[in-house]
Amino acid sequence: MSDCVDPHMQLSIIVATLEGCEPEYLDDPKRMEDALRAAVDAGGFTMLNHYVHQFSPQGVTGAAVLSESHIALHSWPENGVLFIDIATCSGDEATEDAFYAITQMYPHAKVLRKVIGYEGRPQAGAGFSLRERSFESIH
Repeated sequence: MSDCVDPHMQLSIIVATLEGCEPEYLDDPKRMEDALRAAVDAGGFTMLNHYVHQFSPQGVTGAAVLSESHIALHSWPENGVLFIDIATCSGDEATEDAFYAITQMYPHAKVLRKVIGYEGRPQAGAGFSLRERSFESIH
């Protein structure tokens, strides 16, 4: 577990869509809860709370509030798309591990993904640095 209080901490953010997912997987609130738990376990995070909501007639959204930040998922079964937002201060490897765990729960045809990094303030009063690390389209 990480408190994220280090003044030099780095926030690792992944924003992605999985495209070509099975609609029945995307409309399953139990699968989404399992995906959140798998991501938390894979990243070694501490889940403070979570919530999953199923919409009518379709779609599921879920979020895990972490000691290290958050994981949010939202599905569009009618389009075969899952949106993923992961932000943690546990480093790139933990964030990647969490992302990979989610991708394993939702077989897909394509990934569109952006990785963003936040560099903590080196000294009081200094500005912060938010920078895009990469953008990938994976088929």
